[in-house]
Amino acid sequence: MINLGKITKFGKEIVLEKQDNGCIKCLSHCQDTDGYTRIRYNGKHERLFRVIYMQKYGEIPKGMLIRHKCDNTWCCNIEHLEIGTQKDNVRDMIERGRDAYHRPNISCRGEKNKQNKLNEKQVKEIYLSNLGYKRLSKIYNVSTTNIRNIKKKFQWKWLTDTLD
Repeated sequence: MINLGKITKFGKEIVLEKQDNGCIKCLSHCQDTDGYTRIRYNGKHERLFRVIYMQKYGEIPKGMLIRHKCDNTWCCNIEHLEIGTQKDNVRDMIERGRDAYHRPNISCRGEKNKQNKLNEKQVKEIYLSNLGYKRLSKIYNVSTTNIRNIKKKFQWKWLTDTLD
């Protein structure tokens, strides 16, 4: 890791450090729940990588967003950033295997997906159970739709296929 030094911006020092993979990480500011580093900029909280992009290229046009070529949300290396549309961003996500639905993806499926309330053991129990959807939904504190999707293999298919 290479220390890039301290940059004073908007009242608080920003300490950046270059990682071995070329990504630049901010050490002085916290990341939000989505993994993005936030700073105060022009009177509002803004993601650091967006501020760095705007300082180099100007305002981000309406309907456009800044994409990470490196897939690291915390990275603020200008060389790893590019402008694009939401459609471009979704295409990147699918092509790089970061989505939960379009292809088998080890990195964000099952228990690794922070949106899931159930773990693998619970899903197996639900799939193999003879109880009704309503009863199961109360036991596991999820919707009947969630139970149905597991039973019909619309969700967790990669796991339930191993149980047949």
